[in-house]
Amino acid sequence: MKNGFAAAIAAATAALLVTGCGENHPAQSFVPGTSSFGNFSWTFHKSIGPATALPPCSAKTYKPPGKFTVLAALGEFSGSSFSGAGLSLWGTFTATKGFNNPPNMAPNFGTKYTIYYGTFKLNSGVQGCIYVAKVTYMGVSFDGAVGAWQNVRGYGTATPSAEGPLAISLKSLSPKGGSGTLTLKDPGGKTIATGTVSIKGSKVIK
Repeated sequence: MKNGFAAAIAAATAALLVTGCGENHPAQSFVPGTSSFGNFSWTFHKSIGPATALPPCSAKTYKPPGKFTVLAALGEFSGSSFSGAGLSLWGTFTATKGFNNPPNMAPNFGTKYTIYYGTFKLNSGVQGCIYVAKVTYMGVSFDGAVGAWQNVRGYGTATPSAEGPLAISLKSLSPKGGSGTLTLKDPGGKTIATGTVSIKGSKVIK
C-alpha cells in the first residue's frame, strides 16, 4: 500500500506544489524520498519554460532543528469547492539545520492553470503555507492538487517521523479568498488533529 500510494500520486500530477522546480534546476522538496511522499516530488520533470514565483507565504516562520508537518492531496474541483480524494496524505519529518528553504516556484506545464494560496492552522498550533492548484495535466482524472508545509527556513536533511491519511475540504474559492477544513488521521483511521484553511487569493500561471 505504501509504495502503491506514492506511485499513484507520482503518476497523477507531477506533485504540482510540493516541487520547487525551475527552468534549469531539478525538483527540490522538503519531503524525503524514503516516505510515502517520496515520488511526490523527487523525480519529476523540469518546467516547460521558465517557472513562476509562488505567491509569498504569510505564515509563521520556523527554524530547525525540529519536527515539522507537510500536507499533500489530490482531488477534484466542483464549482468553487475542492475535495481531496483517497490520494491525500500528511507527514511529519524531523529536520536538521541546513541551507534549504521551502519551494517558492510553480512549474510551467505548457498550459494555463490557477493556484489558490493561503495558510492553514492545526488545533495543535502548527501553521503553515498552503497552495491549491486547479489544473488539467497529462489526461489524469484529478484536476486539483494541494501542497502545504510549515514555513521552515534553513533546513538540511529531513527524516520521516509519522504519516497518515488526510481529509481536506475547501469552499468558496475565488480570487478574493476561500476557507476549508483539515482532518489528519493515523493509519488506523483515528483522528489525531483537525485544522482550518484560509485562502487569501489566487494567481494564474501561464
